[in-house]
Amino acid sequence: MEYAEIRSSATIVENPYKGPAKLFVEGMVNAYQPPLAGVQKQLNELVEQQENLLSKIHLEYASILDIQGSPDLQDMFNKMKTYNSKLQDIKKDMRILHEQGAKLRKRAAKLQLDQ
Repeated sequence: MEYAEIRSSATIVENPYKGPAKLFVEGMVNAYQPPLAGVQKQLNELVEQQENLLSKIHLEYASILDIQGSPDLQDMFNKMKTYNSKLQDIKKDMRILHEQGAKLRKRAAKLQLDQ
């Protein structure tokens, strides 16, 4: 027998679970679709916020790169080094002058005692 003969001779039996299965699937879809739609909306909002934040970060990074390479900033750092060096020299001179002043006061006190 060929396939056509087998098919024509066989009686087609309908699946008894087709109706309940369809109802079950529709119930599951109806039960989970609203919460999932809300979650999808929240995820879309989150992705949009992340994209906005990422673009702001890129803009800030670009502005920082521009500022870092600016000659004014480099000049300011060079001045800071120079002024810091001058400040250290002044502190050193002040310390030396303080020590010399203390020695002179001590010597003056000694000379007054000797007289």
